[in-house]
Amino acid sequence: TYAVLCEWLYQTGMRCGEALALSMSDIEETPDGWVAHVNGTLEYTGLKVDAWYKTNQTKTPAGMRDVALSKRAVELYRDRYDYAEGQGYLFTTSHHTPIQISAFNTFLRTAAKRLEINKPVSSHIFRHTHISKLAELGVPMYVIQQRVGHSNSRVTQEIYTHVTHEALVKNRVQLEDL
Repeated sequence: TYAVLCEWLYQTGMRCGEALALSMSDIEETPDGWVAHVNGTLEYTGLKVDAWYKTNQTKTPAGMRDVALSKRAVELYRDRYDYAEGQGYLFTTSHHTPIQISAFNTFLRTAAKRLEINKPVSSHIFRHTHISKLAELGVPMYVIQQRVGHSNSRVTQEIYTHVTHEALVKNRVQLEDL
């Protein structure tokens, strides 16, 4: 389940809490293609598992959005749909309870340690990677900003500028052809 969640976060750029709050009915095929309706986050702080619930707001108002899904993300959704028999949350444990972000982040830190990755790792790395990859592909900043639900362009711009700078450094030979 954690591997599928990692890939989902990479494919969609969602915040982990947004992804964990997705119910099966939040994914839909529209005339323009498949979308995930990001419309809440999972609330579990201080609550017993059976009292966890989905809020009706995301981290920011801009976070309330529809995210277009790639073919691979649709495959991940279909696998999860079959696993959960079309009911409940998209990402659950083997007991069909929602995944807790802290447990997922602990898993990621443990895996990073075993792989000798010596930098802080959390679920947010997939979101950053998603944004970076879109920037590398030349997707306009305003499109990325809307896709990931940033309320202002500063955060998107920082990641976008960082990636653009790295691309220029890595491709210095190509710059000689300008």
